[in-house]
Amino acid sequence: MGRKIPVKLRNEPLIEAVWELRFRPKESSVGEHLLAVLYKELWASYPKIVRLPMADIPSFVREQDSKLKYLPKMRLMGENRAIQIGDFVVSLSNSRPYMGWKGFSQAIQELVRLLHQSELIAIGERISLKYVDLLEMDDPPSLARLDLELTMAGERIQTAPVHLWTKIQDREEILHIVEISCPAELRLPGDSARHRGVLLDIDSVKRLPENKPWVEEVQRVLNPLHEASKRIFFHLLTPETIEALGPIYEE
Repeated sequence: MGRKIPVKLRNEPLIEAVWELRFRPKESSVGEHLLAVLYKELWASYPKIVRLPMADIPSFVREQDSKLKYLPKMRLMGENRAIQIGDFVVSLSNSRPYMGWKGFSQAIQELVRLLHQSELIAIGERISLKYVDLLEMDDPPSLARLDLELTMAGERIQTAPVHLWTKIQDREEILHIVEISCPAELRLPGDSARHRGVLLDIDSVKRLPENKPWVEEVQRVLNPLHEASKRIFFHLLTPETIEALGPIYEE
């Protein structure tokens, strides 16, 4: 685990980055109020409002179902960014091209500032950073790109279809939910080409203490959460894969 971690990659495999805050509101059905607050301040960057299917489900049904409770009802859309809003959740996503952590974290901090100013959030429950990457390097796509050995009936599996899901708890009490699909095929918005490779989905989750101001805790753990997620990603890649992605170790 002492491997040197690049600052960035020349051949960026990232498909989407998502930051999420789950919270307890000060009153019921705050999603519409948050939408109004955020749109007023951010309409120039997120001019389009999209109503999501979850908005049609009664609030009392959503609140009683843990699978529905944290799903968003509305979306504010920009060029390659979106803010999703629910009664118990707000998220910010950045699809390819990725603006880099400096730009993405600044956008997160601005969103957190507006959420705090709204005075609609009582307690922050957890924040998370999710990164979805597609390694398009081999034909057929191969698990050999990862620091992973999977055998079955004495045979090592590399190019056979595989879908893996697991959890990794680190020493900083951050839970990393790791999902690997090989092969994976997808199309990106505005791109007619099909992209095929090994899909690596890492969702890093940090719970927030209930006895401290949520906004201060979000600001305190944001960068450490990103560093922890980054470590997991690079330690899941082989040295050869990292080299093929064009690592840059200093700005």
